Amino acid sequence: MDHAAQYPATDFPHANAQAGGGSPPDPPHATSRVGAASPKVASAAHGDSQSPEPNTTITGGYKLIRLVGRGNFAQVWEATDARGERVAVKILHSTHPQANKRFQREMKVVRSLPANEHVIQYVDHGALPDGSPFLVLEFVVGFTLGQLISTGRRFSEQAACALMLQLCRSFAGLHALGVTHGDIKPNNIMLAKSASAPALPASNKVGKEVIHLAQVERSSLRIKLLDFGLVRDAQGLLKLLEQHEMLPGKDFAEELDVGMLAGTPEYIAPEQLIDARREEHEPALTDTPSDVFGLGIVFFQLITGVVPWPFEPDSRDPEAYRHSIKEYLAQRASGQRTECPQGTSQALWSIIARALDPDPKKRQGDALALFRDIERFVEYGVGVPANLDTEETVLAYFDAASADSDRGSAAATELNSFPLPPSASATSSAPSRSAPASLISASAPQGSRNTTLFVIVAACVAAGVAAAFLF
Repeated sequence: MDHAAQYPATDFPHANAQAGGGSPPDPPHATSRVGAASPKVASAAHGDSQSPEPNTTITGGYKLIRLVGRGNFAQVWEATDARGERVAVKILHSTHPQANKRFQREMKVVRSLPANEHVIQYVDHGALPDGSPFLVLEFVVGFTLGQLISTGRRFSEQAACALMLQLCRSFAGLHALGVTHGDIKPNNIMLAKSASAPALPASNKVGKEVIHLAQVERSSLRIKLLDFGLVRDAQGLLKLLEQHEMLPGKDFAEELDVGMLAGTPEYIAPEQLIDARREEHEPALTDTPSDVFGLGIVFFQLITGVVPWPFEPDSRDPEAYRHSIKEYLAQRASGQRTECPQGTSQALWSIIARALDPDPKKRQGDALALFRDIERFVEYGVGVPANLDTEETVLAYFDAASADSDRGSAAATELNSFPLPPSASATSSAPSRSAPASLISASAPQGSRNTTLFVIVAACVAAGVAAAFLF
């Protein structure tokens, strides 16, 4: 069940300052501004604008065909444009002031992101006669990852890695700007499919059927990241660009997340719970590693079919729901850990476990870092060491990629961009199972390693600065 909503800060315990694994202090006395009601009740309290009727033609010549989805604040319609092409129209139906501010943010981010085949593409935007804003997006034929998982199926390790590599690529533009998505979950991940490609095999409804890599490849499944309604300018770059009038408007000038927990409970990182209780003058902990945590939960769900910490409220009654969410968030704020699922290789689990670490400083820093870990596992069958040495890990990847290049492979070695997916070959030999440390040439002098690392870091910093100015 999907419980995405905005929850006022409730009296759940604080986690420690680093969101690490220590025990939290005793719960403080209730300090909530208002009780956390169920999403449906909260949405109704905000008020809704009147929903348009099918076959209505709105501003810009878009004809609404049918309602395909409705969330707490917006609804999505299948529509056609003036040329008869299918598009998706997302219309804000909530009249709550914060809902409008978040919708304006979503429009700005979707319009500003560079073209990415794994992100829903912006087409147009406008407003209805009553003032309700709408966003026009490409229409994607397919189904959500949530719909697929709900059939009881899960993915093999290689198939899950193939989808996660695509999903990590979808975050390239966001994380390069220091922006977090804030609501990563299977229902916000579309699996686009060509009409001519064969369908995935039907579920046998006996146990959990495993979908293998060959089936994913034959079906030509392509990840599309949806719904940017909870984006957060975590590193302040968009606010800075607005201040210097390099971006129009002041949509990111106001802090919208103080005293508010926005997202889906099962996919929220521990530091997001801490930030919901912070004062406005206190720095936020939520950053790109918070998205990595959500990606880690999706990864876990791909190979197991379940989330590591399920939220199952006893009732949809507002008071019962408030009690359930308070208890659940208290458990999550304590920095929970989970065990390696049965049948999962230790190498792959080391990558997922790092993404799910309660301490954001111990996770992969962003989707690119997670991409690199998964790519290395796919190519060489290795995970990440328990005590990560950044220098050894970086040099291990570069030396291994260099060796692979000598064998005629097109292995990518740039850190400042996502590589194209590696080409699969039925005649390829099995990947090396060497440990990361053994992939570093023993004859390489320490001084040359340090020099190489310095050059790599300097190049990354220069690329980041250039990207910011180009944007």
